[in-house]
Amino acid sequence: MNKKAVIWLYQQLPELVAKGVIPPESADKLKEHYGAATDNAGTRTVLLIFGVIGALLIGLGIVLILAHNWAQLTRLHRLMIAVGLLVTAQIIAGSVLWFRQGSLVWREAAATLLMLMVGASLTLVGQTYHLVEDTDAFLLTWMLLSLPLLYLMNSAAVAVLYFVGITVWSGGHYGLSKQFIWVLFGLALPYYRGLLVNSRQANTTGILSWVITICFYFAFGTAFSNYLDRLGLLIYSALFAITYLIGVLWFNQEESSWRMPFKTVGLTGSIGLTFILTFKDVWSHLASGWRAGRNYYFKWLHVMAKC
Repeated sequence: MNKKAVIWLYQQLPELVAKGVIPPESADKLKEHYGAATDNAGTRTVLLIFGVIGALLIGLGIVLILAHNWAQLTRLHRLMIAVGLLVTAQIIAGSVLWFRQGSLVWREAAATLLMLMVGASLTLVGQTYHLVEDTDAFLLTWMLLSLPLLYLMNSAAVAVLYFVGITVWSGGHYGLSKQFIWVLFGLALPYYRGLLVNSRQANTTGILSWVITICFYFAFGTAFSNYLDRLGLLIYSALFAITYLIGVLWFNQEESSWRMPFKTVGLTGSIGLTFILTFKDVWSHLASGWRAGRNYYFKWLHVMAKC
């Protein structure tokens, strides 16, 4: 139940108790079940954001310090530093899981730091031993190794970095290999579904919903770029309509508009496409593309008929 509904219920409880509709014990149990009507969610969100930013700055600062003095280190020292960073981050994450598992800020910060150290260790070891310098392979390996952190640390910050990372990875692939992006999306969707079931009203769930929606559209544009030249407006109009319907059917009871990325993105995209279609040049381009496509398919059917 969202905060507005809890506040309304608490306002009705005295009248219900006075009229004998429910006993006072039931009213006390309801208050105990739903908790305080006003909480410190805003404060927790601020602490969470600064905790994640702090972990990012610490991790990036360590990498920059090492990069500045990297040429003066031997291979053994480089390997020891890379492994040491990873082990230290794992110890911190394990300590948080053991002693501060209930603290969202500590859990998110530790998971973010560990994810950064995984990437830093891969980079340092690869540079030390002159492994294959393939950015796409590095991103894919990093994201797959960081994927268990989603479920082990229950970290929305890692989920955000994961979805952004696989979206960037999809931009460097062509042909059938770029369709692997949907497998990567599917590996993290159970975590997102768990957030929707258990903490749908949380700010982290809303932020992750925005990231997933935006990353999906970028990944879709990359994966199906060959079909968007002629049918791009038609395909995206259908996608925006489906996104809006998802928001209406399953996310229409949110207490604030920023928690509804599906409705917002679907409606904004549909309005944008409507505005684009008011230009005559756009229709001329679409007509020429459709004529070219029709001629191509007629030619293909003619060849098949001869066979």
